[in-house]
Amino acid sequence: MNELEQLQQENEALRLALQAQQEINHYKQFFLARIAHELRSPLSSLMGLQQLILNDLCDDPAEERAFLKDANVAANKLLTMIDDCVAVAKIDYGRITLDATAIEVTALFTELEQLVALPVGNRNFRLTFDAPASLPAINGDRQKIIWVLRNLIDRALDTTPERNGHIHLSGSRDGDPSQVTLTLQL
Repeated sequence: MNELEQLQQENEALRLALQAQQEINHYKQFFLARIAHELRSPLSSLMGLQQLILNDLCDDPAEERAFLKDANVAANKLLTMIDDCVAVAKIDYGRITLDATAIEVTALFTELEQLVALPVGNRNFRLTFDAPASLPAINGDRQKIIWVLRNLIDRALDTTPERNGHIHLSGSRDGDPSQVTLTLQL
């Protein structure tokens, strides 16, 4: 291999690395903006329910207990979102390392389906996956990819007002032979 070919390969590798970094930054910006917005809902709910109890506006102890139960659900949702923010920050600052390995997309979808089938079914959603056998393996951290996809599905279930629907996750190659696109549709 001559020097020009080597430089072209290195240039292509750098281009791909830059593209990946830009996509990661875009995801982080979207994630943080979305989380900041989403944090307000359970916090407002929690504060409102506490105010009702503190101002003795409950009709009876059973209603007060129901408000406390709802406040606990809101607090747990808030804690989960904060944990998600901490996890993203740890990745960003290198405190959590990524274990990049080759991952078969169909196996990834099978694992994800086992994790989310119950909550998806409980909300009357239908869950389908489409990954052609011809898709190459993707490189990434299996657990982190599962975490992101599960998080997206959980958030979609939590923020969809209708209590039924269809969630479809597909994998495809769009022109670039070195890139596989995972698409989540609601």
